Amino acid sequence: IALLIICIVSILLLASSKKNNNKDANFSIISKENKNNQIVYTVSQKGYGGSIKAEVIISNDRISAVNIISNHETKDKYQMVMDNNYIDKLIREQNNLDDVDTISGATVTSTALKKMLINVMEDYKWKNLKVY
Repeated sequence: IALLIICIVSILLLASSKKNNNKDANFSIISKENKNNQIVYTVSQKGYGGSIKAEVIISNDRISAVNIISNHETKDKYQMVMDNNYIDKLIREQNNLDDVDTISGATVTSTALKKMLINVMEDYKWKNLKVY
């Protein structure tokens, strides 16, 4: 029985590590710093017109702010995202990001922003996994 338990735990750990190594090729972490009890990520995610570069701030295990540093999106598509307060919505709904609808007419741009936050949270949760 002990051997069976060891095998099951080993398989689960292996599957978990492989899952976390399947990175989004369109996402990159430029930097990650601890500033004033906050984790500040500078990241890039491929959007419709090129890379969207942002600063994502995590406080108390939650995304507290997203500041877009630069983007190469079509002006009208990016404006649709801003007019719909999409980033604020993503921050509010961060525990259910998969359920947040994209912006019709700016699907690729809004999907990129959503994926960016999902990728940051996956990195943060994986790096801060607590074992008791």
